[in-house]
Amino acid sequence: MKPGTAERYRRKPSQFALTGQRLLTIGIDARALLRLRTGVERMVSEFISALATCGDRHRYVLFVDRPLDHAQRAQLPHAVAVESVRFPRLQKFFDVWLAFQLRKPIRELGIDLFYSPNTKLPIAPVRRYTTVHGLEWYFYPAGYRLHHRLKQWFWFQLCTRWSAGIVTFASNTLTDIRKVRPRCKTPVCVVPEGVGAGFQHLAVHQRSPETLARCGVRTPFILSVCSLEPRKNLATLLRAFATGVRQHGLSHQLVLVGQPMWRAGELVALASRLGIQDRISFAGFVSDDDLVQLYNQAALFVYPSKYEGFGLPVLEAMACGVPVVTSRCSSLPEVAGNAAILIDPNSEDDLLLGILSGLNNQSLRSQLIRDGFQRTTLFSWEAMTRRICRFIAEGKNSDEPAAALGE
Repeated sequence: MKPGTAERYRRKPSQFALTGQRLLTIGIDARALLRLRTGVERMVSEFISALATCGDRHRYVLFVDRPLDHAQRAQLPHAVAVESVRFPRLQKFFDVWLAFQLRKPIRELGIDLFYSPNTKLPIAPVRRYTTVHGLEWYFYPAGYRLHHRLKQWFWFQLCTRWSAGIVTFASNTLTDIRKVRPRCKTPVCVVPEGVGAGFQHLAVHQRSPETLARCGVRTPFILSVCSLEPRKNLATLLRAFATGVRQHGLSHQLVLVGQPMWRAGELVALASRLGIQDRISFAGFVSDDDLVQLYNQAALFVYPSKYEGFGLPVLEAMACGVPVVTSRCSSLPEVAGNAAILIDPNSEDDLLLGILSGLNNQSLRSQLIRDGFQRTTLFSWEAMTRRICRFIAEGKNSDEPAAALGE
């Protein structure tokens, strides 16, 4: 154990433990804290930040593969310590860091159980809980290289066999787990993700035209926020948008916010072939502050993904007061409820109809905005964190998809 790691634990157990409940030391794979805050990374960050709302029930050790800086450490809850473990050279070929490098520190730190916010788990004698965000690699294989699908399949098989419990964020994903592994008897906790307080509706005087200019955005614009990869179905969005420009006189710009991933270059080429390259803004990854500005100043938010384990940007857009168009597949109807226009992601015509309705039907727009604000009140990072902690520490709330939105 490194100097400075243990001092946070030199307290009497009564400072942490509830009456009659044994104090547990819980290890957490926290590598995502050190990456850009997109979907999974945001969930991990919010989960760790919200551990303080669980009270001093347990002690937590964050395992990272490189040191946190001073600012990152300062934001951690009081009962959280950090252990930095050497980064192996074979990391990019196989997740040996989590599988094997953690055996020794898990033993030395007296870890009682380990929570991984992904399907990967340590090969160590400790009670392990894992997370399945979605099975997009299985239900939309065209969006992934073969080696990536094989790696995901391997870890999914291990986690559904060796985990003491699995966390997931939508009833649809639980159904998918049972489809892929019908004999899986591992308890599953279904709990929705949350939406941060920073994602909120801004008054007119709080909106920044300078942010739009810096991001290369002009009004009016349609916004989509996601990684630029095949599963997100942006090619269909580009074709539907091009038809809207040619046949319906759309004057909007289409703004795509997100990191370029596999085959992202095809989207640039497609925009050029469709003759709409001057109407498309590839804004790349933006900060949360800029993202809130973009949500608030967009005329419409469109999220036509082919498969999602949750679909967090849908909630973020609703919280900022922008009407939402999204897919009626996978977990997205579960997240959006009646507060979005649901379309068939395989149909350009249906997607275009949803866009035109969301832009031109003023009574529908007003209703979507009101319903969106109401919908987001059902989702809380703090509630998510409390239920996950209760599940991994006490084995409660397993296989309860019906209660997922009720806490």
